[in-house]
Amino acid sequence: AAGWSPGRPGAGWQVSGRLEAGWAVAAAETTAVESTDVFLPYPEVNRPAVDFYLSGVRGDGTLLITARQDPVYSDDLEWLVSAENARFRVDAGQIFPSLSPSTLNWAVGQGISGVARAGRSTTELLGMRLSEADTLAGFGIYSRFAVGAKESFDWNDRLRTSLVYLSVFDREDSVPDEQKLSEPLRNSVIAGIVRTSRGALAAELEAARSVVEGEEEGRGAALRAKLSLERDWQNRVSLEYTSSEPDFYSAGSYEYDPGEHSLELNYSVSPGKTFRSSGWVRTVRTFDSSASLSADELEFKAYSRAEVTWPSGNDAVRAYAIARYDRVPYDTYDYRYVYGALGGTWRRGVTRFAASVSRSATHSPDEARAWSAYADLRHELLEDRWTARIGTRWTTGTGDETDY
Repeated sequence: AAGWSPGRPGAGWQVSGRLEAGWAVAAAETTAVESTDVFLPYPEVNRPAVDFYLSGVRGDGTLLITARQDPVYSDDLEWLVSAENARFRVDAGQIFPSLSPSTLNWAVGQGISGVARAGRSTTELLGMRLSEADTLAGFGIYSRFAVGAKESFDWNDRLRTSLVYLSVFDREDSVPDEQKLSEPLRNSVIAGIVRTSRGALAAELEAARSVVEGEEEGRGAALRAKLSLERDWQNRVSLEYTSSEPDFYSAGSYEYDPGEHSLELNYSVSPGKTFRSSGWVRTVRTFDSSASLSADELEFKAYSRAEVTWPSGNDAVRAYAIARYDRVPYDTYDYRYVYGALGGTWRRGVTRFAASVSRSATHSPDEARAWSAYADLRHELLEDRWTARIGTRWTTGTGDETDY
């Protein structure tokens, strides 16, 4: 590995970078079954690996170049080139753009995206490949592509409107006729967004309309309304309502399930330096008779985390509690899941101790319960160089398919 940081403050481009190069070897053997259809932990690999980044800053301009290839997990070289100043931004390579929750919502793929700002207007354009053509048991899946645009206008400091268009399509010639798994997808979504704010209070409304042909068929509409109050990133609360018709479909977003109506509360509270709590509560009702959930039944999910910290001189103590509850009403049974955990850390100088205990229970046709405990002690013999560590984990559980 090597690092590089030439230049001096105020002298043109300030550049820093790092290069890691090595060789990856992965081999596995199994004698459990005599079959060619055995899933090994990794494919056998004996190839070079590289991890590189280069970043630069000059005035209001920034440049970032990254490249990574880990042949144990993928044969592809993942790379990104990103450049930005006060008016423009361009990303090329492995990008992850977001247009809106009902159109394209943080998708990942190879492509290029750009943002241009002129006065009160902001224009976003993108083109990307969401997935490559693949085969499953001799049946083919198309390459999937997306092109989109978003035009936003700031009427004043408190009001912004946006118009979004997204088209997702499968490339028909990417799979031979004898291997096609389904009809090629053609999906278009158009959405209008209005956002207004006053101080720490903000409201957002998004209405969308979709047309889909191929593996899915139909035309549908969706609506999203959000009200949020944010003093800072540690003290905020939001309430969001989403609704969609059974025929609404967006291949670039997982925000909506057809025929679903949901209400979600997100919160984060930190009244002082020692206490912080965050979590969410979500209720869902589906009116689509073709869905796997019971129509008109209420799905309920909740998560919460609370944390207390006591800093004192060289000592620091942190304790936390986590709770999770899910209820999903399927057609034939109710699924319930309960999880709770308590844990904490203690640090004095270069010594750190961490411990936690958790319990989970699943109530469904196959019930299961589990306990887990964890402890870890670390001491830095030489800061940032040598560490002595001892740890243990204990887990026990019972259920129809688990007894250990």
